[in-house]
Amino acid sequence: MKKICAVLCVIIAALFVLSGCGSSKESSQAQTSATAAEKAQDSGYDQTSPKDASWFNDAVFIGDSVTVMLDIYCENNPDALGDAKFICAGSLSYSNAQWDINAEGNVHPTYKGKQILAETAAEATGASKVFIMLGMNDIGIYGADGAVAECKKFAERMKTVSPNAKYYFQSVTPKMKSHEDEVIYNDLIKDFNTKLKKFCDDNGYKYLDIYSAVCDENGALPEKYCGDPEPEGQGIHFTNEACKIWVDYLKNNA
Repeated sequence: MKKICAVLCVIIAALFVLSGCGSSKESSQAQTSATAAEKAQDSGYDQTSPKDASWFNDAVFIGDSVTVMLDIYCENNPDALGDAKFICAGSLSYSNAQWDINAEGNVHPTYKGKQILAETAAEATGASKVFIMLGMNDIGIYGADGAVAECKKFAERMKTVSPNAKYYFQSVTPKMKSHEDEVIYNDLIKDFNTKLKKFCDDNGYKYLDIYSAVCDENGALPEKYCGDPEPEGQGIHFTNEACKIWVDYLKNNA
């Protein structure tokens, strides 16, 4: 009888421990989310929403060819993001954005007819808000972890040039299902985005999930939102409709 009681006591104690572990894990996750939100708020990010187009007058967008499409959309729709500036170029990445300005084969963007380093975007344009969407051209080469490592280095360079600017890191956007390949595919993009969000949470940057705003129920870019859905296309660039969704997301979440 004593042995039975002893066994029951051990089982009950174990249940309490397991219950405590679950509560501790949930508490830890909640605390992590709260800490990330506090860091963003403590860093002076504007928490109000929605924001009107004029709020973006002192913003600059850094990006690759996906952001080039947003630039074109905003040129044709002045009420989209106000007087926001764009420092973007096809094939730009977190990695090659760090190349020397005179490096052979560089793809550095131009501003007012002169090639500049993306890390100087805020300084060159006078912007106080910097929106970055890079990584698509990194993940196929470095993988998700390596791409985030390049992002960290690029972020440090930006902060050195413009320490008082507010930095908003946008997720990499999805690819059409029919265009996924072994180099760049949506699960890899999502893995990178998860790691990018953690980097932002850990460092007090604002993370913006553009991926979820435009993907379908399978996590892919719908054909109706894709500007290059043809077999010879890349299946990643946006239509005007997708750019409008992007703009609306920014106004409600930046």
